[in-house]
Amino acid sequence: MANFLYPIYKLPGENDEDLNVEEVPTWIKWWMINNNKKRSWVLSEILTGNPLTLENSVETKFYLPPLPRGNTSQATSILPTGYSQLDYIESTGTQYISTGFKPTQNTTKIIVDGTYLSAALNYFAGLTKDGIYYGVRPYQITKMAWHNGTGSTNCDVEYLNNRLTYKYDGYKFYVNDVLKAEASQGSDTHFDIYLYLFARNNSNSVDAQSQFRMYSCKIYDNNILVRNYIPCKRNNDNEIGLYDLVNNNFVTNSGTGTFTAGNEVTVPNPEFEVPIQNVTGDVEVLLQNKNLFDVTEFDGITQNDDGTFKTTKYYVDTTEVTFKGNPNSQYTISFKENDTLNSTGFSLSVNGTWINLTNNGHKYTFTTDSNGETKLKLGAGSYALIGTSNRYIQIEQGSTATTYTPHQEQTFTFPLGTQRMFLGDYLADDGIHHVRKQIEYNGSENWSNYTSEYDGRFYCTTKRFGNNVEFELPSKFMCTHFTPVSGTVTTNGIASTKYATYINANIDGISDLAGFKTWLSTHNVTVEYELATEEITPYTTEQQQAYNEIKQAKSYMEQTNISGSSDELEPIFEVQYYMKNESEGE
Repeated sequence: MANFLYPIYKLPGENDEDLNVEEVPTWIKWWMINNNKKRSWVLSEILTGNPLTLENSVETKFYLPPLPRGNTSQATSILPTGYSQLDYIESTGTQYISTGFKPTQNTTKIIVDGTYLSAALNYFAGLTKDGIYYGVRPYQITKMAWHNGTGSTNCDVEYLNNRLTYKYDGYKFYVNDVLKAEASQGSDTHFDIYLYLFARNNSNSVDAQSQFRMYSCKIYDNNILVRNYIPCKRNNDNEIGLYDLVNNNFVTNSGTGTFTAGNEVTVPNPEFEVPIQNVTGDVEVLLQNKNLFDVTEFDGITQNDDGTFKTTKYYVDTTEVTFKGNPNSQYTISFKENDTLNSTGFSLSVNGTWINLTNNGHKYTFTTDSNGETKLKLGAGSYALIGTSNRYIQIEQGSTATTYTPHQEQTFTFPLGTQRMFLGDYLADDGIHHVRKQIEYNGSENWSNYTSEYDGRFYCTTKRFGNNVEFELPSKFMCTHFTPVSGTVTTNGIASTKYATYINANIDGISDLAGFKTWLSTHNVTVEYELATEEITPYTTEQQQAYNEIKQAKSYMEQTNISGSSDELEPIFEVQYYMKNESEGE
């Protein structure tokens, strides 16, 4: 039996303390995590000879898992951090929002889910200029007037205190997808003023402000979604408004007073889908050593034959570059001459502020923002110093400037195409190993009422998910629209047994089984669940070639870091690697 080397090394997740040699196993797990949640590990004491490659390891797994999203143990909102989703916002008659969008009479489509709280002749979305009107408003207690041109068309609508879905589609006006009115087609005016919500834009002045409760609003231009508004509040100041998912923009009240907030929304639920995020397309994986930045990316920096760098531009003439690292993390840029800190000749700007490098010991530690980014500029301190100062430059994680190492990197691309990798899936010698699977319900399934009379509960025996257990644990699956539960299916919950899939749906407008199946046909529900046994998809020829290249990836002697092609990607290498004790000659 061979003797194995017991190295001292660091495992990710430990408290940055060397493990006791007695605790180190005879194999090494080598983990590499992306820039978004990067953890570093030390290999210099493990490898005293050639760097480690995946090819000469005993066992290899390469994961491309997405960040988990979709159920109670994942994301609880479709909005970014810092915002709380509301089921609606409500105007009192003095608030309004400018969409920043200029509609066209025949190509704009607007869909608003809401409730009129007053019969006043006011708009929830409208404008007028030069005698052309656009939008709908109450006309009488049970009638509405549809404007799209110089005149109006009246129609019967029981609008007051009823939640309805209103749709402007070119010259046509719909309520709950039923055509109610059609305006005479005119000159297809493209308005040069913005559409207002909760009011009318009257030649850039606000009027006809409504008392209206809005649950959602979508705006399309030539069938392209250009606004997708979700009611919400901003947590740091409790400001109430709408978050636009298309442009990642929070819009607030331009009038007086404040909107009334509805209840905070817990998602997923039938009204607000939370997509399950998976890895697909071409996935790029970047390996880097401890020097995390190719300094030639700085504007006006070139490398000399001896490996040092010089400035070729005066500092005020340079442009910013973006350094990408972990969110809210420290990094240190250092300038060295013969491994002695010396920044003479260089000027550094961090997020627009110029730093006195001499006063900072010829190095500077900065902290990235919540996106992991920092804006940097680097140039000569004066025109006379251009091209005369030669230094080694390094950016590394942490607050300490260590021995200079030239930047090194390797890039690999794995082509997934339309295939998906789910949370925990990995690449191995025999193909893509799936530990999870997805199933979709679209209303075509054989659904039945749970009881003899409709009570909002349904079950399906012909299309089930899970692993044939009495009750699938909620931690084993996620759903886009319903909360995973086990046992009794609570309101807006979904459960799976070895007999059937069960859904308890409390959805406005649904009063029978046919209504539920119709809803499913327009709100396809996706469930992703954990498999009891892995399923393997063989590689395509292109994927096999890419995998073979990935297996040639090499570690760097001091530190190796890996990043993915998107913030949602956390690539991981896991390697079992045996090393002989050379003192024994084996």
